Amino acid sequence: MPITEKLYYKNAYQQEFDAQIIDSFEKNGWVYVGLSATLFYPGGGGQPKDRGWIQDQPVLDVYEQNGIIYHALKAFPDKEPVQGRIDFDWRWDAMQQHTGQHILSAAFLQIASLPTVSVHFGEETTAIELDASAIPESVIQDVESLANRIVGQNRKVEARWVSHEAVDQLPLRRKPPRMDRLRVVEIENFDMTPCGGTHVRTTGEVGWIKYTGSEKIRGRWRLHWKIGQRAVRDYQQKIELVKHLSNLLTCAEETLPLQVQRLKEQIKRTTRQMRQLQKDLLTLTLENIERQGMPLGEYRILATVVDWDREFTKALAEQLIQQPDLIVLLICASDERLYWFAGSGENVSVDIWPILSPCLPLIEGKGGGRDRFYQGGGRRTPALSDFLNQFVQRLKEELAHA
Repeated sequence: MPITEKLYYKNAYQQEFDAQIIDSFEKNGWVYVGLSATLFYPGGGGQPKDRGWIQDQPVLDVYEQNGIIYHALKAFPDKEPVQGRIDFDWRWDAMQQHTGQHILSAAFLQIASLPTVSVHFGEETTAIELDASAIPESVIQDVESLANRIVGQNRKVEARWVSHEAVDQLPLRRKPPRMDRLRVVEIENFDMTPCGGTHVRTTGEVGWIKYTGSEKIRGRWRLHWKIGQRAVRDYQQKIELVKHLSNLLTCAEETLPLQVQRLKEQIKRTTRQMRQLQKDLLTLTLENIERQGMPLGEYRILATVVDWDREFTKALAEQLIQQPDLIVLLICASDERLYWFAGSGENVSVDIWPILSPCLPLIEGKGGGRDRFYQGGGRRTPALSDFLNQFVQRLKEELAHA
């Protein structure tokens, strides 16, 4: 059976092609057509598969098997030769990322003797994993500077096939597996490495290379980079963000850090003042609300809806059950949601949870707790008053039989 001619190796910038169907089959509702030639890169070496169209149908998947590159479609093409077209915006981004990664990997090896362990070409960043437990920030800055210098020098990027006999004579950045022929990508006087992906013609076409952050994976460092148009878009977004923040804070862009620091200090002061005011308010509220408790046998009960927020209501309930003979059920509501807090003082002999939990369906509620204090949430249903009344009634019945 014939094999597929890989047009993307002849010209990575070509966007359209014609080809014959040399094999086809159906699987899981898709039609797979193997073509005599294609521009669709089937993925490999971390580089994603190409996207595009055949006969105006979106290509759903691309893969290579036994030398044939198959293209997944929803329907069989209606004529031959088929016309194919790649999504060149996607391809261009992939080429910028891939060549940019080669530049970065070579730069890390030259500056810090750090080999690249793996590469991940994501839709937001290109990630390079290095065999290192720690990487100084100064090294990353030096690598970024060297990488952008190589870009600015607009060096040639060329790919060629070499025999296995010639491989040992080449200054390759990493040693390849043994094979009859090997494709080598060379960045003029800077890097040479085995690679089966698509690349730009010169380093100048890579565009800006910018470090954005890192994470530790399996004891190694994975560094994230914005390359090419991604770096430009990221810079544009950050410029807009800085402008927006500058307008919000009514200050010059260069004074934003100082203004933010002042705001942080002001928030700290205000927070301290607010906490003190909340303590004072809590004390006053306790004095007022305790008087609302109703006698219930040898105890008192306070079951009511309040207008305070969730945190204040919880703090109030926790303080109220310090009263040894008091049983509490406080509810605060916000729009359709509500939150409830319930508890009992140390002298109360009954456990209120078996009394309270059967009432919760009235408010579509749930919750739990321990040590005489329970809390949960629910919905502000029309049966809210029934919920309170049923709790009080069940409590009365339980105390009557105690």
